Formats: sequence, C-alpha cells, structure tokens
Amino acid sequence: MMQHAEEQGRVRAWVLARADEPEAAATHLYEELGHEGGDDFVVVRADVVEYHHNLVIPVDAATKEDLQEAIDRIVNLEMVEEVEILRVRMHVANPPHIANGYISHAELAAQHEQRIDIGEYIRAGRQGASPGHNPWG
Repeated sequence: MMQHAEEQGRVRAWVLARADEPEAAATHLYEELGHEGGDDFVVVRADVVEYHHNLVIPVDAATKEDLQEAIDRIVNLEMVEEVEILRVRMHVANPPHIANGYISHAELAAQHEQRIDIGEYIRAGRQGASPGHNPWG
C-alpha cells in the first residue's frame, strides 16, 4: 500500500519560479539556502530548466509551516518571480531515498575537486536500477 507523503511525516513540494538570470538565481539560491533549515526544511537543489518557469527547486520540510518558511526565504531573495508550488501528494519510489539515480564521471570528479566528503563510497554510473532494468529506460 502506497502512503501519502504527509503520512510519512514530511511535507514535500516542487517550487517553480521564473528568473531573468536563472543560472545566477539558482547558484545564489542554493548558496544561501542549500545548507540552511536544519531538519525543519531542506532545499534539495535548484535546477535551471527549459520552460516558462525556468527554475525548479525541490523542497522537503517537517511541517506545512516549515515549507512556507522555505518558500518565503526563496521569494525573499528577490531573484525570482511567478512562483508556483506543486505539493507532493505521494512519491514513487517509497521511501524516496531509495530512488534511482545516475552520477557521471564529471560529477564525481567535481565532488572530489571540491573536497566534498559525504561519508560513503560513491561510484560513477547508475545508482540502483536507474534508468530502469532495460538499459534504454
């Protein structure tokens, strides 16, 4: 049985926004908020995308109020406009940390160049079964 996101104790959302300079906004936003919030809220990352809302910011929060605080902090950076919130009702994979992923050799090298140690062995390539058991996705 699939649980709804809030039943697992966290509130998650995708924050869509528009910025005149999306690369600069994403960089600044993550530098300011990426390590803030403690357990109350996590700004997972800031992606620049090809769409009218050219920024997508996944946010994970302890409560609806913490989610709103994270959103307010994003908006108060005054680099974004036209903010829309897409609340996550449920997610697959469940729990979310078992989701598949891919780490390129360049991404792993960038981690090492920045001397970032996340406390576990990471290898380049598919993580889990990403992009699916069929190599063509």
